[in-house]
Amino acid sequence: MRKKGLILAAGRSSRMGALKPLMRINGYSLIEWAMMNMRNGGITDICVVLGKEAGRITPILIPYQVAIVENREYETTDMLTSIRLGLQSLMSEDTESISILPCDNPLIHPQTICQLHQSFMEQNGKTLIPIFQNCEGHPPIISEQTAEEIMTQNLNHGLQEFFSKDESNVWKLDCMDPGIAMDADSPDDFLRLSEYGRENFGISEDQVVFYWESNRVSQDLRMKAFQLRKAAVEKGMLLNDKKAALDLTLIDSGALLTVLFSQKKKIIDFVKKEGHKRLAQCLYEESDLEEGKVIAQTARELFGEE
Repeated sequence: MRKKGLILAAGRSSRMGALKPLMRINGYSLIEWAMMNMRNGGITDICVVLGKEAGRITPILIPYQVAIVENREYETTDMLTSIRLGLQSLMSEDTESISILPCDNPLIHPQTICQLHQSFMEQNGKTLIPIFQNCEGHPPIISEQTAEEIMTQNLNHGLQEFFSKDESNVWKLDCMDPGIAMDADSPDDFLRLSEYGRENFGISEDQVVFYWESNRVSQDLRMKAFQLRKAAVEKGMLLNDKKAALDLTLIDSGALLTVLFSQKKKIIDFVKKEGHKRLAQCLYEESDLEEGKVIAQTARELFGEE
């Protein structure tokens, strides 16, 4: 049985004034964040529904090996149409669950996604809706049977109408992850989401290279960083195969940043000053984050150092 994910990226982005799936936080696009966090949270099969400017988004999706469905009628249809297109692509006899996530609500920690699925299974397949401070968030998780009902019922007001009709089969779970309730509907929302991402997630290679360039990191040190990064990410992926739900963006960028200065305290102070609080925490010698432990252990194995 397989955990599956549906990412919705077919909207017109009319309130934002820019194509939301391609807007960037920490060097990654929103659509990439949605895919990375789902994958790291243990979701094996992902379908992305595209609409506006699908041709610009598709090349970004190809390396992630996801299924792509296009809602060609995105201008005249609502989100429910995109949901049904995605569900049609995902539904099969091996479906254990389907998590539904708009691409503008992508900064949900992989641990949260893993824990939500565990709770979903404990409730015998009831629809699960995560809650943060009394606010319903994403992703709701549904069973294959529920997906079939969504496909066939006459719904005028989308999933909210469906869930309100079927309250006895809906389980609402309080979460400690504010990301479940943070989206990017407007420019102000995007600014808040960007700040949250800066503090709590990793950064892209391009952003690391910018820091390297600004601090004149030598080519020899860069090669050492790439070696550490490759080994640490591979170790993180193996752990994620065992349901660790580690944030590989923290491992990736944390490993690359270890060569920024000769002293670890300077690296941590610099990263913290740049606003990357969780990334800085990863680099502490006594980090309580599993991602930080992976980086430190891999560095010891490769170079005999913390």
